[in-house]
Amino acid sequence: PITFEIRNVKARNLTYGGVKEFSAEEGLVHMPLWMQRSLNLETGDTIALRLKELPKGQWARLRPISADYKEIMDYRAALESYLRANYNTLTAGEILNIKYGSNRYEFLVDDLKPEKAVCVTDTDIEIDI
Repeated sequence: PITFEIRNVKARNLTYGGVKEFSAEEGLVHMPLWMQRSLNLETGDTIALRLKELPKGQWARLRPISADYKEIMDYRAALESYLRANYNTLTAGEILNIKYGSNRYEFLVDDLKPEKAVCVTDTDIEIDI
């Protein structure tokens, strides 16, 4: 997949993401709310995009923000499934907002291998909590 380094020009925060489709008007980027929050973006802010090839993720350590994640029956399988369906990259330090049933659970991406930013598309990534 095509992946980019995405940087908030003002705050200098950065994350990585992939492209589902190139359908926005020229000069505009549509991104999910979690990514906007990760970059501390407000509507109309300027970002810098740079094409960046990321290695396939092999391993991720996620730290639950609250203990209620144990309510998820098989949380490792649920996390892996949710990541495959909703994310194409992971960046160390970002917070994942995972929906399971009618609840949302937050996890900090604490560490990744082989690098601090990885591609998770078409990848079986091992998840440690």
